[in-house]
Amino acid sequence: MNKENHEIEIDLAQLVRTLWQKAKYIVLVTVIFGILGMVASVNLITPIYEASGKMIVNTRKDDNTSVSNDQLNSAKNLVDTYAIVIRSRDVVNQVIADLGLDISYGELAGCISVKAVNNTQIMRIVVQHADRNLAIAVAEKLLDVAPDVIEEVVAAGSVKPVEQVYSSTAPVSPNNVKNAVFAAMLGFALACGLIVVLYLADNTYKSDIEIQNDLGLIVLGVIPKVESCRRHAKHGYYGYYGYGQKTEERK
Repeated sequence: MNKENHEIEIDLAQLVRTLWQKAKYIVLVTVIFGILGMVASVNLITPIYEASGKMIVNTRKDDNTSVSNDQLNSAKNLVDTYAIVIRSRDVVNQVIADLGLDISYGELAGCISVKAVNNTQIMRIVVQHADRNLAIAVAEKLLDVAPDVIEEVVAAGSVKPVEQVYSSTAPVSPNNVKNAVFAAMLGFALACGLIVVLYLADNTYKSDIEIQNDLGLIVLGVIPKVESCRRHAKHGYYGYYGYGQKTEERK
């Protein structure tokens, strides 16, 4: 029997019970999505490697003059300016030409990032690329080319490498575990969402009490499910076991 009432009433307790009854399906979907996320992350996403080096920013000064706080603050402020210069066309195109790369300026510049280290006068040049050897070569060439270009373009200071290029053998991206967990969470949300939608779309009565409360009708009788009858019969509730074998009546 379908409900004629078009008003939607959500029984939170019943909804929670429904979710609990379908818990095995929710877990199954969550596990499947997690496995698919791990497989996709390992096989479909290209690994990205990272190579980095560090340079120190200096202000021009006379040999007999000590470094003051103003000069240190000025050097820190120059980091952002030098970062723009390092990623400029002059520097990047020179790197492309020196290494003989078949790559555009925009593509290579997108792989390069320059940031200050902990708000100091040290800046870190990072190159990320699918080819680890190429990332290392570009980072080394930037550390070699950038000081001369900066000294020529920005007369207020200079830079000097303080750390050789380092690159881990493991890729920095993708994070397979993180992607698997995200996929599992997505599967969990989709499974719960589908169950909730099906629960809200179900407009059938589940008990005689719902019929009495909703329609105001008196229920004269309830027909039990066949499976329920057989289950009770096996336990001796009706005096017969299964398919007609007589059992002792309960006392």
